Amino acid sequence: MTGLSPEIMAGPRKGGSIAFARCVAVYIGRYLGRISTRRMARHLHRDDSSLVRRIARLETRLATERDLRDLIDLIAREISKPTPAARSTENTAATQNSANQN
Repeated sequence: MTGLSPEIMAGPRKGGSIAFARCVAVYIGRYLGRISTRRMARHLHRDDSSLVRRIARLETRLATERDLRDLIDLIAREISKPTPAARSTENTAATQNSANQN
């Protein structure tokens, strides 16, 4: 969605769009995936206390900036969409359940 690879997200670069992308990733990971900030920080090779501060600022902005809320919602919806492989697995499970009930 951001066009940034996992390597760049976890890399040494700081500031700007990369820092914002990391912050959004951690925010969505917390609320959509229930992944702890500490775990996300480790994965991104960052200090969790600095991410906590960035998340707090993001949440403040979300309270007043509709465009930002819309962006976060869009990213969350895209992440939540089942992949073709997941849909195939769900269809197989549904078919098996149906067959077992008969």
